[in-house]
Amino acid sequence: SSTIQPGAMALRQRPVPRLIEVEPLRLEDGATANVLTIRDRMCKWPVGDPTDTNFGFCGHPIQEGCPYCAEHAAAAYQPTTRRKARTSDDSRREAETLRWARLAAM
Repeated sequence: SSTIQPGAMALRQRPVPRLIEVEPLRLEDGATANVLTIRDRMCKWPVGDPTDTNFGFCGHPIQEGCPYCAEHAAAAYQPTTRRKARTSDDSRREAETLRWARLAAM
């Protein structure tokens, strides 16, 4: 039997996505920014269901060069290494699925 080294399982576990709970900016009338009131320098992170009449956008000041505030930019833009890791995991899963499909076809 093989022995699992401490920390080995931690390397294989995927990080839990961080939920971003930023209270949307309220305009003077108390509503959130919508497609008619959103401005260039306001965060365009969607808030709510687009089919709902209360749908709006975050509205907080954006991070320079980005359509989102700092909190939403952190959620939207992930480091390249995380994307590569996810891509290689997906490739391994696809290869495993193809291997099992070929075995099943024999």
